[in-house]
Amino acid sequence: MAGSAARPLGIGRFALAESPVMTSDGLVFVDLEGHALHRLDPAARTLASWSYALPVCCAVPARSGGLLVALAERVEHLDPADVRTVISVDVPPGVRLNDGSCDPRGRFFVGSCGYEREPGRGALHRLHGERLVPVLDGLTLPNGLGWSPDGDRLYLADSVRRVVLVHAYDLERGEVGPLRDTLDTSAVSGYPDGLTVDSDGRLWVAFWGGGAVRCLDPDGNVRHEVRVSAAATTSCAFLAPGKLVVTTGTGGPDPAGDLFVADVPAAGLPQHSWTPAPP
Repeated sequence: MAGSAARPLGIGRFALAESPVMTSDGLVFVDLEGHALHRLDPAARTLASWSYALPVCCAVPARSGGLLVALAERVEHLDPADVRTVISVDVPPGVRLNDGSCDPRGRFFVGSCGYEREPGRGALHRLHGERLVPVLDGLTLPNGLGWSPDGDRLYLADSVRRVVLVHAYDLERGEVGPLRDTLDTSAVSGYPDGLTVDSDGRLWVAFWGGGAVRCLDPDGNVRHEVRVSAAATTSCAFLAPGKLVVTTGTGGPDPAGDLFVADVPAAGLPQHSWTPAPP
């Protein structure tokens, strides 16, 4: 199995950096426990930040400009002028939102979990207008989310169960189909957390507690391992072809909580932007 080592960027220490996504304006990521949203200019190494009263769970670019931001208990649009507009407060009681992403047509999906991570309390939702519509239930801690290059498969990490679920996906209708496969990751250290899919259809999965990002083929075989000197490895995204950025949380000595970058033999898929569904 091939491998490489990630190097810290020296950007800072974040309580729980998550959900990195490369946009036309830079690398966007959140600090869930720090209640903050950040945007990094990788070339200038400058950081723009926005603070929130709630945990910030994930963010994706919006086609109209700005970002769609999922907070623990609502979804907001942050426009280019920094105006915040609440989109949905349709979060079920007793749960919070978690990681999310857009399908190739711009539909936004986001997971939810119980505050105590109760088994079966989690779900996956699709944002439709001002409503969060449940599309998968019976989950525990839904995390990383991605689609195959042709859009006919949806990948979803259920972290506590140490699996990546593979569902059929109807791209034209935006509907999650039957479970096709369950990739069991219990043979490697850590819990599958955030993920991204490369242009060849392989999954790059961050393993919380494992200090690594592992590249899995569609059958779940490990093809490459990125070693990270921070055990709380949370998620990853492609900065550019051959460059993978990794987010981490604190809980250990420096550089835990920093962002890392690694050279990898892969390129990412185009980043999809949130496009509101017509009324």
